[in-house]
Amino acid sequence: MQSNAKPRFKAVAFDYFVIFDANSVIPEVEKVFPGKGVEYMEYNYLWHGTPPGKSDIAGAPPKDKQAAEALKELRTLGGKIRSEHE
Repeated sequence: MQSNAKPRFKAVAFDYFVIFDANSVIPEVEKVFPGKGVEYMEYNYLWHGTPPGKSDIAGAPPKDKQAAEALKELRTLGGKIRSEHE
């Protein structure tokens, strides 16, 4: 017997990273949403809760350029598209 019922969920939020290894889903999420992050911030927990321009974190641009570079990367999907802000 086949059911015509609609699925109960259309999306899943990852609110429960603390109960499983978040690294197990990251590769799959990156396949679905490629190039959505700021390269110098990705995979660095020190950026969690730290806005650009407020901290000197290894691998980041100088503090006075962090926000501008992050916005440029996000607006252009890492240089893949042209931004209307250019």
